[in-house]
Amino acid sequence: MRYLFTFMLRNLRAHPLRAILTVLGITVAMLSFVMIQTMVDSWYAGVRASAKNRLITRNSVSLVFSLPYAYVSKVPQIPGITKVGYANWFGGIYKEEKNRFAQFAIDSNYLDLYPEFLLSNEARKSFDDDKRGVIVGKDLAEKFNFQIGQPIQISGTIYPGTWDFIVRGIFNGREEGTNTKLLFFHWSYLNDQVKATKLSAGDSIGIMVVGLTPDASPAAVSKAIDDRFANSYAETLTESETAFQQSFVSMSSTIIIALNLVSSVVVVIILLVLANTLLMASRERYKDFAILRTLGFRWTHLSAVVLGESFVLVTTAMILLSLILAVIFSLPPQKLLGELATFFPVFRLDYSVLFISIALAFFLSLLAGIPPLISISRMKITQAIRTLG
Repeated sequence: MRYLFTFMLRNLRAHPLRAILTVLGITVAMLSFVMIQTMVDSWYAGVRASAKNRLITRNSVSLVFSLPYAYVSKVPQIPGITKVGYANWFGGIYKEEKNRFAQFAIDSNYLDLYPEFLLSNEARKSFDDDKRGVIVGKDLAEKFNFQIGQPIQISGTIYPGTWDFIVRGIFNGREEGTNTKLLFFHWSYLNDQVKATKLSAGDSIGIMVVGLTPDASPAAVSKAIDDRFANSYAETLTESETAFQQSFVSMSSTIIIALNLVSSVVVVIILLVLANTLLMASRERYKDFAILRTLGFRWTHLSAVVLGESFVLVTTAMILLSLILAVIFSLPPQKLLGELATFFPVFRLDYSVLFISIALAFFLSLLAGIPPLISISRMKITQAIRTLG
């Protein structure tokens, strides 16, 4: 077997440029596959991060329509509920049109219902005591260089005008996948300004966040909430936080399908590139294989040579891929994705995607070796020597 291994390496060195281009082709294709799957995986980050003990209540017609603030006091009366918070989507712009990020006007219970946002007691008190105070996530603070005590202005879109805030705290995520590209401010400040400027009647909320007791049935509590407001002028739709997040993802289902289709095409490209290289190499060495057969080498030995070359090429490509990914994901998402970072609050490499891609690459190397193996198995020694000799 040592001689076969030497023979295999000699064959690879015989055409170094072809081997290098094949390795680069596999690496680029697999890099595309990993990046596409990482984007798809990141798209579902909000769904995976959603808690099982939280419900979201919104207007049954659409999320665009609000709910009366009076509903907040009626929901806690339903059994199985620990606490109720509420929030409004703000949708403002910071300095430039491109600087859009998630901004929510919230009540004090909202943060209690989201323990994955880690905020120091000092920062929480500073935020609670300042009506114009805001807290921002760590990633958002790093992107715009927000500092505690810094005054910031946000131009409203849904709520027109210039809104003045002061950064009172920076929160981190309990887990690596927690979205920290968020800004929170007081709902009371929003409501007072809306009433003062007569933008609307005020006293309306976008959603209610409902915390459940450990023994509560989410389906039963959801039904109880919706039944409570049935036949009112603002009926509700209550669903699990997972389902709520999933509804946003489903709006982009066409994009997800397209990305998965592209990744499938990438897989086919890898197979074709590798199979073409192995076929070319086997044709060039047809006479060598025929001589080896006359010396007593079995078809299984020749198969080991072909598959060994395939595995060496793929292994080299995977090592190169790992190095490239290490460099890429050491960069901040803002530098890596640019403006696209807005659409991917959490963008990180899931190692399961990397392991799947490596396993897929080696599986493809096995498939790519089938055509030359079939050709070698059908080889007639005398004809091969006579034809190419």
